[in-house]
Amino acid sequence: MGGLPQEPQNSLPLKIDMGGVPQQPQNSLPSRPFDPEGSDYDYETALSYGMEPTGDGTEKNKGHWGSVAPTSDSAREKYNLPYDSYVVLKGRSHESFSEAVAGEEARGFVVKKYGDRYYSVPKTTSPMYIW
Repeated sequence: MGGLPQEPQNSLPLKIDMGGVPQQPQNSLPSRPFDPEGSDYDYETALSYGMEPTGDGTEKNKGHWGSVAPTSDSAREKYNLPYDSYVVLKGRSHESFSEAVAGEEARGFVVKKYGDRYYSVPKTTSPMYIW
């Protein structure tokens, strides 16, 4: 029906400073792409999987975001990754990247780079048995 176009539900209003220059709201996603070698966190991918800060109630983990998210179908196909692989959401220079790697190793996974991203893949895959 012919009405005015609706504003997208997920858009955030821009703030205007005194000079008339729009500024990103503090709760919006970063405007630059995620750098897997940098010190940032891939909030866009985390949010696309419905992730949010969890934490276990301790001061250290308060507001903590998960280190990995499920690997997309396209990445699994492109890099021939197993179904139970995960994309790492922290850049390699992130202050807790090494903790994420250690956590993945404790789960029986290893972090490896495929293309321009880091992925957590099972250390071993079950052999296929032919009967």
